Amino acid sequence: MEICDLYGFTTDNLEAARTEIEHALGIRLAAHESLYHGGDYYRLGSLGEEHFILQRNIDLIDNEPLESEFSEKKVLLYVNETGRPEELEQLLTTKIHGLQLLRRHKL
Repeated sequence: MEICDLYGFTTDNLEAARTEIEHALGIRLAAHESLYHGGDYYRLGSLGEEHFILQRNIDLIDNEPLESEFSEKKVLLYVNETGRPEELEQLLTTKIHGLQLLRRHKL
């Protein structure tokens, strides 16, 4: 069963969040740019497989938080289509101080 998780950082430092995630999971996120993803953002993987998206919590068109129910979280990590949500949660939340799982849902 595939799961989509949303994590939040209170820091607004996208670069520091990227470094922490890469270290915690032993991955390398690639830099991208898109209005849809709040300007500069990072990703690894593709639709249809486990993939990660790290971005700021901002909708640049409306200048409002993208995830308004978590407006205090300045940087978001989406872990999409994963079959190992508990393993990733353990790695991320024990290795990254202050990172919080905000939402989990099944596809």
